[in-house]
Amino acid sequence: MQRFSRDETGATTVEYGMIVGMISVAIIATMTSIGVTIRDDIFGVISTAMSGGEAD
Repeated sequence: MQRFSRDETGATTVEYGMIVGMISVAIIATMTSIGVTIRDDIFGVISTAMSGGEAD
């Protein structure tokens, strides 16, 4: 039982998995924010211009 409790061979894998998970969450949050900005700013201006209205 003591040998099992001192075994750390899987600890590095778990740590790398946690790091990858945190990086993935950061990337998803950033891409979502950029997507909303593009949708509201760029496509809003294009839509307004195509409908004959004035852009802000």
